[in-house]
Amino acid sequence: MTTAWRLDLSKLNLRGANLAGCHLNGATLDDSTLAEANMVDIHLNDASLRRATLRGATLEGGRLKRASIQRADLREANLDSTVLVEANLRQVNLRKASLANAVLDGAFLSEADMAQARLSVASLTRAFMDYCDLTGADLTGANVEGTDLTGASLAGADLTGANLAGTCLRGAELTGAILIYADLTDVDLTATDTREVDLSRAIRS
Repeated sequence: MTTAWRLDLSKLNLRGANLAGCHLNGATLDDSTLAEANMVDIHLNDASLRRATLRGATLEGGRLKRASIQRADLREANLDSTVLVEANLRQVNLRKASLANAVLDGAFLSEADMAQARLSVASLTRAFMDYCDLTGADLTGANVEGTDLTGASLAGADLTGANLAGTCLRGAELTGAILIYADLTDVDLTATDTREVDLSRAIRS
């Protein structure tokens, strides 16, 4: 039986490297340092970047479908328009990262730190975001339909115009969240304290 060959770039120091447009599908970059690297339009489908350091890196327009990125450091990284469909981002640090127009449908983001992240007009349908920290995040116009946000913190998050239809917000923290024109149709708010949340302009049909 033939074993598929995978490019192994694990534990390398690639800080500031120019990898724009590179095709690294299926590559292993576990524990590598890619801080401030130029990774615009990179192809990393099915790649492994577990525990990699990508702080301040630019991955705009990248393709990372089904990539394994658990516990990676992506603080302040630029992932605008990046495709992360079904990617594994459990416990990843995306604090202050920009994911505007990114596609994260079916992605695994359990316990991820996405505080103050920019997710405007991002697609997060049917993603797994239980116990995710989205404190102060910008989710304006985002599509979060059918996503699991059990126990997540959305305190101070801006969800203006977001589609939350069918979302599970069981036990979530919504204090100070902005929900103007947000679609809350069939949202599960069991055990969620909404006393300090203005729902008067949300859509609840």
